[in-house]
Amino acid sequence: MHAELQERVCRMIATGSRRTASQDPGFAIRHLVEMVVRASSPGVNDPYTAAAVLAQLSAGLAHLMKRALPQSFITGADGRLRIAVPSSTYATVIGAAFNLIRQDAAGKSFVILHLIEAILRIADHVRLPEQCDALGVSLMQLWTPLTASTSSTGGQFWRVRRR
Repeated sequence: MHAELQERVCRMIATGSRRTASQDPGFAIRHLVEMVVRASSPGVNDPYTAAAVLAQLSAGLAHLMKRALPQSFITGADGRLRIAVPSSTYATVIGAAFNLIRQDAAGKSFVILHLIEAILRIADHVRLPEQCDALGVSLMQLWTPLTASTSSTGGQFWRVRRR
């Protein structure tokens, strides 16, 4: 019985020498983030590639907003816990997608504008309050430095309203 169970489990696990996007969506996100950061670096200075990759990243995240994230606990038919796996939240996924780009984009208005557009495109697809909250945090992290820089002139840069 033990050998049969081991064989069944092994058939359900894909192994290989490299990670793939289907096995680890976080890997795909990190790969796209790296492309954006490299394209917007002073050495490469290709903002249009950065914008195109941001569009692809936002399309993937918009698709993710329509889906439920995997459960972190898997139970058997009897209700007993069988497997506990690390899981992502919408906040961690969105943070992984945008935090490094936001940090790198300081002073690069073209990238910042495309990052804001990407977040707003994703916002059209949210279904859950936690998704909205995660996107709101990303927007506020972008806007806070911008609004602070305009507060000395007495002007308000823009207002954020939740739908």
